[in-house]
Amino acid sequence: MVKVLITAMVGLGAMAAGINAWLIRRTTPLERLALILAGILLIYPETTLDLVAVGIVGVVVAAQLLVKPAAQAP
Repeated sequence: MVKVLITAMVGLGAMAAGINAWLIRRTTPLERLALILAGILLIYPETTLDLVAVGIVGVVVAAQLLVKPAAQAP
């Protein structure tokens, strides 16, 4: 029951971030696609797919934290 709750919350968060194009900062089109895909994978109740989806979300979060956005011209 707890696993279902956690995967549902992570899945909804990933879908929302992908649809809104915003996670920690503005997402790239590739990050958006990855987040939406992860959200869809978390809908299907299988542990292997849940782990893959959580890994995808982790990669996107790490990319958001580690990669600095390009400077914008004034």
